[in-house]
Amino acid sequence: TIKVTLKDIPGGSDFDLCVYAAEEDPCATITSTGTCDGTDADPNLGIFAGGNTPETFTSTWDGACGENDDKDFYIKIVSYSASVVDCSPYTIEVSVTAP
Repeated sequence: TIKVTLKDIPGGSDFDLCVYAAEEDPCATITSTGTCDGTDADPNLGIFAGGNTPETFTSTWDGACGENDDKDFYIKIVSYSASVVDCSPYTIEVSVTAP
């Protein structure tokens, strides 16, 4: 299980957490535009809480002994609404645990 949390978002900011599983959304689909998929907010790609509410993505998969069960994820933080505090710090917390 992987858990990614975006927290400590400064007041007045609205950042969105986008987490891509590499086998589902290759890195080439991650754009530099203001949303997770380059067009509209896609609920399959990101967590979209309003304002500075913490956002969490969780994914669980079964492993197999003797086989490679690695999974790669890409993490992207985007500003939902541009403001003067877009350069303010925030925290990304990642934890990986056995299912």
